[in-house]
Amino acid sequence: MSAFLARLLFLTTLLYTGLMPVMGQEQKSQSLEIEIARPIVFVQLGGHMAELFPRLGETGLIVTADGIVIFPEHTARSTSEIRMLLSDGRRFNTSKFTIASRYKVGIAKLDIDELPIAKIGDPAGLVAGDPVFLIVASLNEGPGLAHRKFGKLNPAKDDAPAYVQSTAPGVRSIWEGPLFNQRGELIAFNIEREKFGPGAKDIPMFGIPSQELQGIVAEFRKYLDNNPNKAAPK
Repeated sequence: MSAFLARLLFLTTLLYTGLMPVMGQEQKSQSLEIEIARPIVFVQLGGHMAELFPRLGETGLIVTADGIVIFPEHTARSTSEIRMLLSDGRRFNTSKFTIASRYKVGIAKLDIDELPIAKIGDPAGLVAGDPVFLIVASLNEGPGLAHRKFGKLNPAKDDAPAYVQSTAPGVRSIWEGPLFNQRGELIAFNIEREKFGPGAKDIPMFGIPSQELQGIVAEFRKYLDNNPNKAAPK
């Protein structure tokens, strides 16, 4: 069993058996991690690419209970099949995926229902400097919280989509994946970061606002209706 899976199963067991402590900052952080870890998915290349890159993967997020998942676009551009590891240990392969036209994000459909989904928050309720965090999936180290700072919410303008800006403390920081507020509510899905030079410290990152996800999902459902038996485009 991978460390990623073992960590999720341990936290989920504590949640459902009522053994999770409720006092202290560390315990509260663990409880929050349990809640937001359940819809986290480890996304990998499928097919023969999985044999070439068995541990390469990215963080995805279940956004609908009937199996729609969003994830960084790189995987969607590199394979005709995607493999996903869910937090409960189940693994699924799918060729039902594409790249959302308005945002640089992959989106896929698993043939399964009653999945856990993230609670949706409103980035408009945050102010610059508020603490936010990414949750990052890994096969070896388990899910982890990466602390960030909220920057601003930029509305859509002309042909440019709306986006949430936050900052990462250093050039080695992970920037892609779901971004949550302190209540464990999804406020964005980070997809890009700004280019930086030597000595850069606070790196701007850009994400899809949580309110935009409904439109992305609706477009994807239309794609599936029009291409019910078609594999993902190259």
